[in-house]
Amino acid sequence: MVNLQNNTINWEALEKTTTTSENRHAEETGGVFGLIRGELEIKTKRELKERRFGYKEFVLLRTLGLKAHVLASCFRAKNVETPIRKCSVGRILADPGSKAEESFYGLYSTCADAMSGEDDGSALTFMDRVVGKIEKIAEEKLDDEFVSKSKNRYGKEVDEETFEKAYGGNAGKAVEFVFNNDGHGESELVLDVPNFDLPENVGSALAGGSETKTADNDGDDEPFAFGKKSKKKKKKAPTASVVSDAMKSVAGGQKSTLEALSDLITTQAKKKKQQEPTFPEFSNWGQSTSAEGMGILLTICLALGAESRSKNSRLILVLPSDLILSALFFDRDPYILGNKNKKFAVCATEAHVKALSLEEESTEDTILARIRIEGAPPSFSDERLDAALEGDKVKKIAKLALRLA
Repeated sequence: MVNLQNNTINWEALEKTTTTSENRHAEETGGVFGLIRGELEIKTKRELKERRFGYKEFVLLRTLGLKAHVLASCFRAKNVETPIRKCSVGRILADPGSKAEESFYGLYSTCADAMSGEDDGSALTFMDRVVGKIEKIAEEKLDDEFVSKSKNRYGKEVDEETFEKAYGGNAGKAVEFVFNNDGHGESELVLDVPNFDLPENVGSALAGGSETKTADNDGDDEPFAFGKKSKKKKKKAPTASVVSDAMKSVAGGQKSTLEALSDLITTQAKKKKQQEPTFPEFSNWGQSTSAEGMGILLTICLALGAESRSKNSRLILVLPSDLILSALFFDRDPYILGNKNKKFAVCATEAHVKALSLEEESTEDTILARIRIEGAPPSFSDERLDAALEGDKVKKIAKLALRLA
């Protein structure tokens, strides 16, 4: 059903097996197979059959997206306030000995049904489910002894206030700017993301230098879901990670996202030690900071979507790239807050913006919000974005950017 050599998945055979099997053991929802279980909850047979990317690309995309959801969920969880408790949760999720429902990929298989359904599939519901799982893990597993033996993977200055400003503060500012700022000018709201890493992990990258320190994991076999803490030993490496190297041709149009993903997988397979995968837009931010940046971006998206439900206007949110859109929202349709919520749509290309803004069934004025990552090219140019104002339905464009502070 899964052919690693040919990089293929026989979704039809997998779907048949899961629907006819009388024994759906809990352990089958853990490990990478948990991703497959989850995908079968979300996608229809036709969607899976028409899928263009292979098994390895599928695992990478879902890992990136799920990681962002876990980090964002840790912020929302009522009992995961401190960096050390967040690291303790990550330790449990990444432990091969954890039960399926307490494993990283198991979260996808056990919560994915919240994203399915023609009427009520919802990214907000999925997030709520993951938050509940994280809170249960923290309540049942994070006793004082376990926490005391966990390693803090964050910089010394990172505390609860750091997470609050980065997640809650930035999401609140984005909502206020998009819905309550009446200006039509060229102004852009810049949202700062603090450095979550130890200083020696990202020092030269922050300064625009030619080398960074990468993790040396020798002797550090403690499982962790959110990245490895850097050692003191230096390793020369290009400022751009292997992820950025593999993806750099996408912006220039030489390769599709899926072709670049294949390059990335091939590149990483040749390396015994490398950074954990991240989106190319975040590749110079430091390992922990890039991961948190993914979670912060997702939090902003969901905050805007939730706010759109109570507004008279319709919101189309343009993400930095197709890759980010595919990963964060698991290749769902544009109305990821729920198929009945036509007031909010997420896309990443100019063609999708035009198609969504011209939908005949939409009679409301449209707000077009574009979020980019500073230092990386946006999904399409400001000139083309501004041209959308020429349409009768687009009444306002709101530009946002995430910046490494």
